[in-house]
Amino acid sequence: MNNKGSIFSFFIVVLFLTRLVPLNAYSVVMNMALAAFFLFNSNAIMKNCRKTPEVGLVFAATTSCVLLLVIYSVSLGNEIGLIARFALILFLIMSAYLVSPSESYISIFLFFITIQALLVIGMEGYLVLNFDIDSYLPIRHVIKKNGWGDVYTFNGVFWRIQLIGSALLPFALFVSVAIFSGLKRVVFCLLFSSAIICAGNFAFVLGVVIFLLMYWVYNLDFSKRKVVISGGLFLLLIIVTIFPSYSYIERVIKEKSISSNPIRIDQAVVLINDMSEEVSTVVFGKGLGSTVDIETDWRDYSGDIYFELQALYFLNQMGVLLFTAFILLNVFFAWYFIRHKLLLITYFSYIFYASFNPYFLDTNHVVVIIVLLSLRKVLDGKNILVTRGV
Repeated sequence: MNNKGSIFSFFIVVLFLTRLVPLNAYSVVMNMALAAFFLFNSNAIMKNCRKTPEVGLVFAATTSCVLLLVIYSVSLGNEIGLIARFALILFLIMSAYLVSPSESYISIFLFFITIQALLVIGMEGYLVLNFDIDSYLPIRHVIKKNGWGDVYTFNGVFWRIQLIGSALLPFALFVSVAIFSGLKRVVFCLLFSSAIICAGNFAFVLGVVIFLLMYWVYNLDFSKRKVVISGGLFLLLIIVTIFPSYSYIERVIKEKSISSNPIRIDQAVVLINDMSEEVSTVVFGKGLGSTVDIETDWRDYSGDIYFELQALYFLNQMGVLLFTAFILLNVFFAWYFIRHKLLLITYFSYIFYASFNPYFLDTNHVVVIIVLLSLRKVLDGKNILVTRGV
């Protein structure tokens, strides 16, 4: 298949994933671009399956699990459209490991996510300079009405700019650390760090902390002298960064305790109770596209397919058996195709923060896998990290 067509379709996917251009036909264009991308990569997918028997076996097992889940979901009477939607994303996530990587994918991703970061930072500055807690509601209404995300504030000083596409900002920071060096790395890391702070999503911050901790351990030279020096520098870094940000962290935790955390707890209870009605639903789930038509003191969940703890929603749909199997199959493919420790650290950090948001197991996940595969190709080409791979 034509590699130019594959690159162009990936370009369209990331363009609409970041929602930099609003279109009423967003989902249609996005789905067409995804279909084109995987069509252009169909030969590479089949080649990977034929070349390595264990890869072909895992891919066949994954496809079989998804098909069985579809049949099971249809038998439960779940909505066909939602069944197809979730079955497709599960299939595409596993297929993404088998596509042909390209350095162009990294460039496309960084280009659009850089614009996204500048947009988030710019909007933060615009709101700080022109609005207060009493006058910003018309702006929020326009943003929510057009499906661009949300902006809000608790004090009129710091604004949370939570635009569609921002879920990939921490991942962009991880990619910058992996691929850049020197001044270029510093510039990109500062840009994405600023955008992450402006986004005001505490899970993003936790994901970055997890990544930096693992990255520090990854780079340790375990001679006694280096460990002592590295440990001292790391302790100094903690002291320097924790104290200035203490008030911010304290404020965020207090706000979360009032709003987001009780909602997450409520959602967890609702989703777990829903799948625990029978032994069969614990094991096999409520089927793809299942909805929890329950109203609690916090919200009405009727028809919802996005939750703060989206991982639990997938557990609700797939059950313990298939959800565990899907995770294990992903672990195998990640180990086999991504392989480098630094890139696996990047992948784990993404999954960590994504699991606390509605961005878990979606199109973002497909893009993450493709970019990581392309990073491995670039790093291998530069003969970097080869001796430090798994």
